[in-house]
Order: sequence, then C-alpha cells, then structure tokens
Amino acid sequence: MAQNAPTPLASLLTAQSSSPRSPSAQPELLLLQAPYNAQLPLLRSLLRAARASKHSVLVGTWDVPGRCFRALDEAGVEGDRGGEGWLRVLDFSGRVPGYELDDEGGDAMAEVLAASHALPNGPATILLLGLDTVSSDTNRSHAYALVRSLLPPLSARPSARLILPLPPSSPLLPLFLSPTLSPDLTHLLVHPTSLLPHLAQTLLTLPPPYGPEQRFWALFTSASERGEGRRPRLVALEEGVVESRVRRRGRVHRALGGWRVREREGAAGAEACAWEELPGMREMIDGVLRTGPAQATASASADPTQNLPFNLLLTPAQLAARASVPIPYAHTGQSPAAPTQGEIIYDPDSGDDVDDDDPDEDLDI
Repeated sequence: MAQNAPTPLASLLTAQSSSPRSPSAQPELLLLQAPYNAQLPLLRSLLRAARASKHSVLVGTWDVPGRCFRALDEAGVEGDRGGEGWLRVLDFSGRVPGYELDDEGGDAMAEVLAASHALPNGPATILLLGLDTVSSDTNRSHAYALVRSLLPPLSARPSARLILPLPPSSPLLPLFLSPTLSPDLTHLLVHPTSLLPHLAQTLLTLPPPYGPEQRFWALFTSASERGEGRRPRLVALEEGVVESRVRRRGRVHRALGGWRVREREGAAGAEACAWEELPGMREMIDGVLRTGPAQATASASADPTQNLPFNLLLTPAQLAARASVPIPYAHTGQSPAAPTQGEIIYDPDSGDDVDDDDPDEDLDI
C-alpha cells in the first residue's frame, strides 16, 4: 500500500457522502477487536463520523453506561446542522439476569430490533457494545442471532454500518468472521506500540515498505497471538498500532496504521495516523536500517567464544601439556594399515586368565 494512501481507519473516521447501494448489497460490517481502553475513544470518533455523514445512530450497550455516548448528542459534531435526536442509546448495563426489579428486565434483543426499525429513513449506523456479556448471560447463539437479524433491515437503507466491538480474546470472534454472516468485512485489530520495537530489536524486522511484506506479516501475526512485546508498565493508553484486514470479494487486504487520542469538547476521541508518526517509531526505523545489515554480517562471522563469563580458550602452555599426555591406544595418531584379511586385535588385561596352550589340542578336530 502506498504511504500516502489513507488507511481504512482514516476512511472510517472521515465523513463520507451517502452513495446509493444495490438493494441486495449487505451493510458495512465493522469488527473492532481492541482492549477497552482503546474501544471508547475509537467508538466516539466513529459515531462523530457517522453523524457528520448524516447517519441516524443507534447504540445498544451492555458493558458501558449509556451516558458515555449521550454526551456526543449534547456536544454536537462537526458538520451538524441542528438535527437533534440523531442518537438513541439503549442502556442495558444495569440489567443483570436474576437481579432485575419487577418493572425492569424485558427482552433487550427485542428492544434493539424494534429500535432499529424505528430509526428515521436514510443512512444509519448501529453500534452493539457488550455482545460478550450477552453471550455469557445467555449463550453465543443469542448474540449471533441478534447481529444476523439486524442485517436485513440495514440492507434496505441507502447506506448502513454495523459496528461490533469485541475484546481481543472474544469467543464470538469466529462466528462474526465467518463469510456466511457477511461476505464483506472490515476487521480492525488494535495492538500496543511496543510490538513493533520488539520485532525490530529481536528479529530485525520492519513493516513494509521498510522490510519484506510477507516476512513481516508472518512474524507480526504469530508474535501478536503469543502476546510478545507486551510490557504492562509501558503500555500507552493514548495511542496504538491498528492492523486492518479488509475482506472484499473473497480477498483480504492487510494494512498497518496507528491511532492516538484526540481531545475534543471534553470527550476523548481518536484520530488515525500513520504508524511512523507514533512516538519512537522513526528512531526505531533509523536504528534498524543503520545497524541491521552490519549487525547481521558481524553476527555471522563472530567468534562464539567471545564475550563469555568464562574462558573456553587454552594458553600455549595448556596446549603443550595436553599434547604431551600419553594416549592409551597403541594405534592412536597412526593410520592403521588396511588388513588383507579379517583380524581380531585383543590386548589382555592384567586380571585375565590367559593360557598360551590350546585347551582343545587333545581333540581330533
């Protein structure tokens, strides 16, 4: 991908004009896989971009109190021309199975479906935050059925987006990644910034275009799955690396970008940036490009006995003493002559009972 091309995250955080879609086209499905500290700023900015694109927004939350999103309606967004009521929040965070009062409870999934049908005609964005809580309260099939039931009404709109935030190790991830749910998918994975320096220091590997693309993605994926490079004391809460996997027409395009917190009107949001713009990345690139080839050449020709806490080499006196040690083998150091026929060489020990006479000489053999 060209360096000046916008990343998928940058496109999602920018207001888009609503272009008519085919009636059979699926709505845009956005899967955000990120820790909770990164989810809220990114979600706030996604909702601001939706409002700037003239979308009606529905938020269903089971994890975060609804007031975290109602502040967006009070503050307004760039490009808003006074369309009040553009945001509706369904707060289910206070509903715990078995602890509701008589006048509480109800079917949250039915409420979400009814609210989605009640949205004004035109473009729409639906955000479901806390589907892991839904699956733990009921089962995974309920959360999957809710998402699947929202796709047909969204498909009838000229422009629609369904946002599903999930934690990094969500059991719902395989269900939502399946092409049977949606053939087209935008999957954003948020990683700590320490992962890139870890790959650069331990494996001398940089993201493209500074290094081979195939090698980088293979090492990056395996390292992120194993949790390498995570240093809890150094994890930044205001920035991160964003890996995007965009599936279109059966093909998956991967790209790497960055995000950082952007304070706006008292509510923290997020903005997209190139991963090179994150703190420490430019120094990392320069360090690997400057010392990488020289270090690789030096390590190939380096003496493995150097820089050890103990000595593996011998002094000249030690070499001479080792050479003067008598060898307990008669033929050591000499090339034995090739035998003309089979021969057994036996040196008797001092305790062997050896008789030179043939004990079977009286036998007529």
